[in-house]
Amino acid sequence: MDNIEIESEEVEEQEEPSVLDIDHDKLDSLCGVFSGEFHKAESLRKGFEDAWISDLRQVKGIYHPDIIEDIKKSPSAKSKTYYKFTRSKERPMVAKLTRMLFPEGENNWDVVPTPVPKLGKATLKEIAFSLIRQDEQGRPIPPSIDDMNRAVRVFAKERSEAMRAEISDQLFDMKFVEKSKRIVRDTVRYGTGVLKGPTTMHTTKRMIVQDDITGEFDQKDEEMFLPDVDNIPIWYFFPDMSTTDFDQCRYVYELHPMTRHEMRELSKNNKFFADQIEDILEEIPKGNYQLKNWENQLTELQDNETGSSRGIDTEKYEVIERNGYVDEQDLLASGLISSDEAVKKEWMCNIWYCGSKCIKATVWPSPINELTDLYHICYYEKDETSIFGTGLPTDIRDSQAAICATVRLMINNGIKSSEPIREINTDLLSNSTTSLPGLLPGELIQREGLGNDAQYPLIRDYKTDNHTGMYLNMLQKFENIGDRECGVPHSMFEAEVADETKRAFVGRAQNINEVIRDFVKNFDIANESFLSVLYEWNMEYSDKEYIKGDMQIKSIGSTTLLARETQLQGID
Repeated sequence: MDNIEIESEEVEEQEEPSVLDIDHDKLDSLCGVFSGEFHKAESLRKGFEDAWISDLRQVKGIYHPDIIEDIKKSPSAKSKTYYKFTRSKERPMVAKLTRMLFPEGENNWDVVPTPVPKLGKATLKEIAFSLIRQDEQGRPIPPSIDDMNRAVRVFAKERSEAMRAEISDQLFDMKFVEKSKRIVRDTVRYGTGVLKGPTTMHTTKRMIVQDDITGEFDQKDEEMFLPDVDNIPIWYFFPDMSTTDFDQCRYVYELHPMTRHEMRELSKNNKFFADQIEDILEEIPKGNYQLKNWENQLTELQDNETGSSRGIDTEKYEVIERNGYVDEQDLLASGLISSDEAVKKEWMCNIWYCGSKCIKATVWPSPINELTDLYHICYYEKDETSIFGTGLPTDIRDSQAAICATVRLMINNGIKSSEPIREINTDLLSNSTTSLPGLLPGELIQREGLGNDAQYPLIRDYKTDNHTGMYLNMLQKFENIGDRECGVPHSMFEAEVADETKRAFVGRAQNINEVIRDFVKNFDIANESFLSVLYEWNMEYSDKEYIKGDMQIKSIGSTTLLARETQLQGID
């Protein structure tokens, strides 16, 4: 028979660290140390920023300025055509993954009871009482162990279904699917996607209430605390660069360029130090933000794409958010915790600063106890040499360059071979003839000569051989190489290939599923990590007792969804 584990309900409530008199000088000094830490992470990240810019250039189909200069200098190169091979891979790949990971009307995760659910004594008593029967003489018959085990499983299942419904509602409210789709795109493009949460969002909701005495109805605004989530663009994400494993990170920095208005809005939040923010606005009225090199490059890319120039507001403030571990002694010295609370060596903290002033400092409450509780990382392909991953554009960087070069050669050759190069003897022209507009659409070479040279025709044609067939063969070979490099062949997005047998179709589809299975598993890891913390958040803060229980989160993207995709392709 199965055993039932019983967890006592007499659990000591863990209080959040109380806020004492804050020593702002100590906090400002601590932020000075963090500023040096941030600039180190920023400096070590620059090489990756260059790679991300290259990834974005590939997707948008924009040449590096050096290549454009080389094209301009070449006397024979005319074409600046960029064959968007990378984009032809990324767009359908992202579309296919989002369709698989977020099927309409279905979840890519589940909430299930643990194999042996833990219940409190009071709950077990209630279950046992509901199972009591009577014999023919009316005497009570207590339930057996088997009866209790079955009832506990039913109880746990009902609780897990209630928790599943609650989490589904929360994900809908926080627009989780839309934000996760951006994570998928960032992961495919740059190799790394970052999901942050659950954080707690404070809001008010107008409720209809009834007076207990008069029975009259009225409306009142009720304060509510709800979970929230966000996707962090890779450009504003600065992790600890001293490690290649996110689990070993000591900190993560986020960059927040803010306008003066946004700073004033921060000061209205009681979690921030309003006086410190007002001092900053008074001391630096025009802001202290300096555009980063990658921001300038992103602006150039957008201007290149749109053909217009957009200005960037530089009168902003450089606000830095640090999430990571802080030594207990520093927290005691600054007044963030009391000596009674000093039970750890270090605490997971959320600290914001601008310039030399700290504008927020708090200890993260449960369930955010580790960095991995707050940030959930998805990799396209994990690079074992760094904390970041590599994306699809990186895999086919050389193939994309070779394809572009081949296309330019083919177009240039086509232009030259479409019209002959003409040679004209200018000595045989009449003095009144100064030009021949429209007569010679091909290139013109002038020659001089009378006497024997005059026996040749006034105009002679020299034809350039056309090599389009050769270039098309080269283009196909480079595309095939790119397909093998990234493992995302064009056939992945085709329903069927001409003259393809059923067996070949089945084999191709199975191979394709193997290619994307790794990414789906990586997403499952990040998704399950976030949802597990969201479950803990509900266990900690929800006032709905009927959803609480001993459960676990399971992601099902790499199993059920891939199996369903296979069935949709007609494979049994």
